Amino acid sequence: MDDIVKLISQILAVPAVTSVVASAVWNLLRKPRLSVEVSRDNPKISSNKSLYGLYSVDVVNRGRLLIPTSTAYECTARVTFRDIRGKELVRVETGKWAKGLEPITLHLLKTKVIKIPYEALVPSAQYVNVRCGVPEPLILLVKFEGDENIYAFSPLSYVEGFRSDTFKVGGIGRYMCEIAVSCENTSGRFTFTIDNRGKGIYDVIIRRAHSLTSTMTTS
Repeated sequence: MDDIVKLISQILAVPAVTSVVASAVWNLLRKPRLSVEVSRDNPKISSNKSLYGLYSVDVVNRGRLLIPTSTAYECTARVTFRDIRGKELVRVETGKWAKGLEPITLHLLKTKVIKIPYEALVPSAQYVNVRCGVPEPLILLVKFEGDENIYAFSPLSYVEGFRSDTFKVGGIGRYMCEIAVSCENTSGRFTFTIDNRGKGIYDVIIRRAHSLTSTMTTS
């Protein structure tokens, strides 16, 4: 009798195990797959007393053909700039997503609206959800007209200034830029080269560093 009960228990357990395995495989297939590409509309030109351009890359959740891919949730990006010898120059622990909130407050001064940086809002500019097929631009750096230097961009740039020495990468030359994107359900690491060729806002060229392998991991 005990043998019969044991056999029946084993038979009933097979569908349950199969279901668990199938569910795990399905969730794995639906995991976000990240890639990073140079934004096509670089630079974004703006002016605040001085003319400057913002250079970005697009973080993309590519997914898989015919499989509904999950959103990459609560993504942050760490951006590290190095010289061509590998020495770290500037590290931005949490980069600024272009579509995210700006850490500023608006105030009306007579008939003029002025923007005032508000550091308490910085965390709100650090996170984004990356939906499948919807690129999320990440601002890497800012270049001012007439200035040979390039500056890393961060939510703290609004507080410390876009030309802060804290975020100064350097003058004319070539640099490496490492981007580490971390989300609740996926992550990825990517490397680009940045050529700073002059003092104009259009004198920056960003390329994927093909000589260095960009890797992606899932967690």
